[in-house]
Amino acid sequence: MLKIAVIVALFGFLIALYAARRYKMWIFSALLAVLLGMMYGPPRYVLFSDTTRPVQYQGANDWVTYGWQINPLFPNEKYATAIKFRHNSKSYSQLNPNEVRQAAMPFGVPRGPLSTYLWWLLVPFWLAFNLSLMGLRRLYRSLRGYRQAYSTACMQDTINAYQHFIQQHNRGLLRPWRLLKAAQTRQHAVYQKYADRLTFLQHLNSRRAEHSDPNERREIHRYGALLNSIWEMVAWNQSQQQLGLPLQLQIISEIRCTIGNGVIDYPSISDYLKASLSRQERSWLEQYAATSGIGSLDSLVKRHDISTQQYAKALMAKDWSELTTCVADFRARLKADPSLQSCENIDNALDIAGHYLRLAVLSALPVDTREQYYRRQHKRIIARLFSEALSRFLPDEFSHINGNPNFFISPAGATISKLGSLKVQLVFAGSMYNDGTPRFTNQFELQLDSGAEWTMSGQLLSEQTKSSSDQAPLRDTTMSVTSALKPPIRRVNARVTGALKQGPEALKVILQEIDEAAKAFVKDELKEELFGDAINAAEAFVSEQLEFFSESILNASASALDGLFGLLDEENT
Repeated sequence: MLKIAVIVALFGFLIALYAARRYKMWIFSALLAVLLGMMYGPPRYVLFSDTTRPVQYQGANDWVTYGWQINPLFPNEKYATAIKFRHNSKSYSQLNPNEVRQAAMPFGVPRGPLSTYLWWLLVPFWLAFNLSLMGLRRLYRSLRGYRQAYSTACMQDTINAYQHFIQQHNRGLLRPWRLLKAAQTRQHAVYQKYADRLTFLQHLNSRRAEHSDPNERREIHRYGALLNSIWEMVAWNQSQQQLGLPLQLQIISEIRCTIGNGVIDYPSISDYLKASLSRQERSWLEQYAATSGIGSLDSLVKRHDISTQQYAKALMAKDWSELTTCVADFRARLKADPSLQSCENIDNALDIAGHYLRLAVLSALPVDTREQYYRRQHKRIIARLFSEALSRFLPDEFSHINGNPNFFISPAGATISKLGSLKVQLVFAGSMYNDGTPRFTNQFELQLDSGAEWTMSGQLLSEQTKSSSDQAPLRDTTMSVTSALKPPIRRVNARVTGALKQGPEALKVILQEIDEAAKAFVKDELKEELFGDAINAAEAFVSEQLEFFSESILNASASALDGLFGLLDEENT
C-alpha cells in the first residue's frame, strides 16, 4: 500500500506541474523512473528456503517459511518487517519479537545492490542525465549565440555593436576568450577609424580658414575647437570602455537677455519685462516728460483708457494682430493728444510709447506659468538632444540595433565617467507665443579637463512657428542645438543628401570613402585627384546630418513628436 500511495502522490504532483512547459522533460523522466522502479526494483517479499519448517496450525499440519517484507523506498533492515509465509493459506503475517529472535534471519535483497537501490537511484540518475543533457544543449546554444552575436557585431562594425557583444560576453557563464579578444581588437580598429576621421575633418576645417575673412576665420577656429573636443571625448570613452556623453550637464538658472546695447542675466522673463518697462519709462521721462510736463507713460496709458489686461486676453484668444491693433490705436491717440504737439521728434516719442505699451501687454500674459513649463521641458530634453545631435558626427552608429545614433547616449542605469562639463544657459530670443510662452535659444559652454574649451550660441528660425506652444521647448531646443553644432560654412553635397534619404546603408558607402581618404591623410598619402569626391562629401556630411536630424523633428506632427523621444508632457497649462 505504501508503494501505491507514493506512486499516486507522485503522479498527482507531476500532473499539477504539467501545465508548465519548462517541466515537461523533468516530468517525463520522473514517470519513466517510477515505472522502471516498479518493474525492476527490489521485490516486496524475500523468503529464505532454509528457514522452512513444519508447524501445527489450527489442528492441521502446515509449513511456514520466514522472510522479510521490503520497503521499496528504503530497502534496508531498519525499515523492513520480519514475516512468515504459510504454505497452505498462501498468507503472510508479521513475526512477533520472540519469533524474530528464534528465526535469526539474515537480511538481504536478491539481484544485487543495483536492484536493491534501483528505486533510489533511478530518479536522481534520470535527473542527472537530463541536467547533463540540458547543460550540453545550453552550452551549444550559448556558443552558437556568441558566434552569431559576434558575426552580427562584425557585420555592423560599430562601437555599439562590439560593446554590446563584450557586455553580453562578460555577463555569461561561458566566456569564449578568443571571440572576446577578436571583438576588442575590431572595436579598437573602429575607434581608430573615428579618430582618423575627426582628424581629417579638423584638417579640412583648418584649410578653409586660409581663404576666409577674419570673422569667418574666428568661427572656423571655434568649430575646430569643437572637433578637437569630440576627438578627446571619443578617446576618453575608449579608455573608459563606456558609451555616453562624458560631460557633466549644468543648466544655469538665469536667463540671458539683450536690453539696449548690453546683455544682462535675469532670474525670469518677468524680471526682464519689468526692467525693459522701467528703461522705456526712464527714457521717456528724460526726453519728454521733464521738459513738457506730459507725465509718465503709465499715466498716458491710463488717461487714454487702455486696459493692458483686456488686450492680453484678446491676444491670447486670437493672434498677434490684436497687439498690432492695440499699439496702432495708442499711437494714433497720442498723435492727436494736444499735450504732445510741442514735443520735438514726435515720431521718436510715439515709438517709445508704442514699445512701452507692447511690453505692458506682454507683461499681462501668463508669462511666469508658461516659462516654468518651458524650463521643465527644456531640462528634460536638452541632454538627450545634445547627445543625439553630437552623435551625428559618427553616423555609423545609427544602424545599431534600434536605429538610434547612440554613441553619446549612455545605456539606462549606466555610470559614466566624466571628462568635463557642459554649461547650458537659456537666451531669450526676443519673441513669444500669443499665450505668453517665451522662445529661447541656448548658449553652450563646453570645458574639458584637458583645458579644451568651446562656446557657441544656437539660433532659431527667423519666422514665428505656427505649431503649438506646447511643442516650443522641443522645437526651439532642436534648432538651437543643431545650429550651434553645424560647421560655420555649410557645404551642400547631392550624394550625401540622397544617401540620408535612402537610409544608413547608402550613407555607409560614402562614409567608407571618407574613411579611406582620412586614412590616406593620416599616412600623408592624400591626393586631391584620387579622393576629390570623398573630400567634398566629408566637408558636407556633418552639416547635412544635422540638417536632416533637425528637419525630422521640426516637420514631425504633434503626435509623432510625443512618441519620438517621449519628451513632451501631456499637461496643458
